[in-house]
Amino acid sequence: MKKLFRHGVIAALVLAAGALYAANQDETVILRENFDQGFQTGPLPAKQGKLADGSYCIDQGTPLFNWSIISEEAASKPYAFKVLRDGGNGYFGMIPEKTIPAGVNFSVELKAFTFPGNGVVVFFMGQQDLMGGALIYSEQVPKAYNTAQGWEESGKEFPTFPDKQWVTVRYDFDCSEEFYTTTVTYPDGKVVKGDVRHPFLNGGPLKEVRLINILPEKSFSYIDDVVISYSNKVDVNDRTDFALAATSVNKDLEALVRSGRTLELTGEPLTLEFSPAIKFNALLLTAASGAVLPEKVTLRARDNSGRWTQLAENAAVDPTTGYLQFPTLENADRLELQFDGTGKSALAGLKVLAPAGTPQGKLDKLLAEKIDAEYKLPVYDLQYPGCDKGELTIDNKSGKPMKLELRFHERRSDTPAGSRIESIPAGFSAIAIDLNGMPNGEYLTYITDVTEDSDSKGGQMLRMLRLWTSPEVSVAPRTDVTGNRIFFPDGFYLAKMDNVDFTTAQARPVKVYGGTPGVDDPWVHHALDIGLTQDGKLGIHFYTTNRVWEDVSRKYYTMVADVNDLSKWTKVDGSLQLDVAGSNALFYRHPAAARPDWQPKKGPDGKIKYRFYDPETDGPVKLNQVMLKYINYASKGMAGYEEIDWGILTPTTTTIWPIWYKAPGEAIILSKKPLVSGFPGGGEPEPIDSGSDLHFGQYLSDDGKELFYGFGRHLIRNNPEIAEYDNLFDRARIVGLWRTRDGLNWDFNYVAPPDNSKPMADQSYGGNYFPVPRANGLRMALLSRYSAYYQQISWEFIYSWDGFRWTRFQNKPQFAENGKFGTWNHGGGNVEMAKTITHNGKNYSLMTWVNDHYHFQSEIVHGSVNTVDHMTADYMRNRMEPRKLAKWPYFQKYFGGSWEKLAEHTRNATSAVGLLEYRQDGFFYLTAKGDDIAVFETVPLTSKNSKMTANIEVEADGFVKFTILDENGAVFAEKTIDGAFDAIESIIADALPEGKFTVRAELKNARLYTLGF
Repeated sequence: MKKLFRHGVIAALVLAAGALYAANQDETVILRENFDQGFQTGPLPAKQGKLADGSYCIDQGTPLFNWSIISEEAASKPYAFKVLRDGGNGYFGMIPEKTIPAGVNFSVELKAFTFPGNGVVVFFMGQQDLMGGALIYSEQVPKAYNTAQGWEESGKEFPTFPDKQWVTVRYDFDCSEEFYTTTVTYPDGKVVKGDVRHPFLNGGPLKEVRLINILPEKSFSYIDDVVISYSNKVDVNDRTDFALAATSVNKDLEALVRSGRTLELTGEPLTLEFSPAIKFNALLLTAASGAVLPEKVTLRARDNSGRWTQLAENAAVDPTTGYLQFPTLENADRLELQFDGTGKSALAGLKVLAPAGTPQGKLDKLLAEKIDAEYKLPVYDLQYPGCDKGELTIDNKSGKPMKLELRFHERRSDTPAGSRIESIPAGFSAIAIDLNGMPNGEYLTYITDVTEDSDSKGGQMLRMLRLWTSPEVSVAPRTDVTGNRIFFPDGFYLAKMDNVDFTTAQARPVKVYGGTPGVDDPWVHHALDIGLTQDGKLGIHFYTTNRVWEDVSRKYYTMVADVNDLSKWTKVDGSLQLDVAGSNALFYRHPAAARPDWQPKKGPDGKIKYRFYDPETDGPVKLNQVMLKYINYASKGMAGYEEIDWGILTPTTTTIWPIWYKAPGEAIILSKKPLVSGFPGGGEPEPIDSGSDLHFGQYLSDDGKELFYGFGRHLIRNNPEIAEYDNLFDRARIVGLWRTRDGLNWDFNYVAPPDNSKPMADQSYGGNYFPVPRANGLRMALLSRYSAYYQQISWEFIYSWDGFRWTRFQNKPQFAENGKFGTWNHGGGNVEMAKTITHNGKNYSLMTWVNDHYHFQSEIVHGSVNTVDHMTADYMRNRMEPRKLAKWPYFQKYFGGSWEKLAEHTRNATSAVGLLEYRQDGFFYLTAKGDDIAVFETVPLTSKNSKMTANIEVEADGFVKFTILDENGAVFAEKTIDGAFDAIESIIADALPEGKFTVRAELKNARLYTLGF
């Protein structure tokens, strides 16, 4: 089963006020806990203790101060219970003294009070394992866990949980059908009952209710008035009662089962005969008025072959419900009962019950145990070769062939999209789905077992096929190249080409400064800026903090090195003055129409008044004044924290809002709902408007008529296309792109998704957008490519000609790859392209944050305590073995399968700052394929300048020949370079035709980065 909560995700339950649960005469309360008796304010004193009707236990892995009694808020005075996340995640379990009888329905009710971006998870624990999980999260709808598809919403009619108000949440468990539903009473008294039946994960009855603390760090919620109760009746309305048609030599017994006539029990055996033979597994006894149920019963039955089976011997009859269940017997034609009761024992009813039908939830679970299923790619984009077939990977673990029905439904348009039956062999297979001609969309794929004689027949799971092909480039080459350069990520500027290849360049990573293995504080090393000192040296500002990035622990430094020898750096306390903007290689003056003016503008009183957009009074939105505001989830005192008070609403963390900063002191929120609504809690599918916490950037088209915003999304994923050991194993990280032409309506695309050439679970960990100076409309980004399979982040360039269709070099080397095992940049980190300087023909881009450890280790080394002593082999094994870390390719390769070696590596994990050194304008280049000559010719160009230059590199055995042709095709100028040559700006022609011209080139063993005019 999937882990139900995960590092980095704010997934929570928010419960609110309502009247305290009052059990009626048909229900028995076995736990009622309002935390008002036997407690005092402050942290709980011990890992175990007493409750009013039971006991509590605290997970050994979490500090006691995570669980405390508070008085500042309480649904019932004077106290409530506080669940805090500080230093790891665990649970507070409430265990009733009394047990719930088998076969009866029961409920769990509690009240909760949550804060923006905070919440709690509730686990319902059965006798053997987890029965269910509920997700309560501020400003989200109630959710619960479904084995077949993860977290799912509990109903369509639920409002979101409110902030800072008490609500009441009740979970009702139907034991015959094995599902539970959610009911919420909101602060205004409105009661909403969910229409979604969440299946039991495992059989009951309930044993314990657990409150789980969840991320982000320092988040907390309040809980009060917990009630656990069960029905005094067994619900058997959907089960056949075979006693109604039975016969007996005892006519009083026949009268009892057919008409409810009272039957006093004497201790003599009673018999019932059945024709035809029956299949049954339970009795339900009802006591006569003024009488009691017998205490025990002995049962035996005969099947139609004449064999007798002892079903129960002196088995206790539940005195409340009269229900007794035993192993199922088929083909029974006779039942013999002997009760021990005499005297006051008398019956008014006796039912012989068929087994309950297999609940849908159990069928779904059985299917989930037989097969894993997922589309190979999280998103299919037909701009890449080989992506025109959707590939649904099936791992049939049953060992037998199966038949599956696939039913498709386009989610956004809410329209059916066909169905098909597939025969699936045992083991791995792939179902190909032709995507040609299918419109962009999100196709819900319902997978149903239709195998005859299968115990999971009718079982279903849900997966999603995302087809989101980037539209063709919507602009044409800008043929006036005056003062600009032509870059060559592809043939956009070429009219003809033969044997031409386009590929990305590669940078040299340089370590500037890093931590010491095994040293805890300072552990974080984070760079801020890069520039030139007054004496022409390279300087980098950085700071250090403790492991949880507390502001009070920051210390600032500058690293300085001679640009000709980056192997030697000097550390200086404080921040030296650096020339940053003036020498920034990517410092770019936008065209007048695209210059941003979207920063907040305070009024004369130093404040900003927020209001919602009114089309009648506000008029058309000025796109260059619209900022997409991300609400950070950092806690107060932590890096990134920001106090936000808009007056008209309190935005939830991890949401994104379009805000028009129209004038000083005036801010207009363009929508009453966020453009991006935060992390998906899990389950399939993710909400249409969900996001993540990974950034890309916002920008305008050069004419200012389009506003683009790139931001990360989490797309829910399943086995067999996930890495279970990953921090967020059930999702793929990818960059989404929103575009608007009026500030109010948005269309959507994905930024350069991976194709089939990438390893499993290849993802995008955000990116750095930047416009390329003098590039004639070219836009670029440095994508943080994350391989969840290998747990590493590397960096690659992607590009766009129109701002909406982004393309990557799918099968080329990375711009900056990971270092070898044991080196400072082996794990990954972050590069800021906006912090780049140029000096002597080279670019230097800042690596603000670099790791030598793997991604799953980051959730361990970032803790609330500055120590690594607890990171032992047992700790690593207990934490990571259930997440299948043994499947991680590097576990054997680098650690020999040793938990001790992995623990040692984790204890010695470090962070560092660095830089990437590469050629000026050396992002990508045009070259020849293999040993043959490459030939190309540009589209017709014009230039008011009279010079053409080339950024070019020629090998000793290579050459390049440039020919400039006028608009009639006549040769205007030629130049050939033979042999070793390297120049950032080599003059190719001192004069250019006055009208249109084209550039023709032949090259071999050479790299052409740009042409300049």
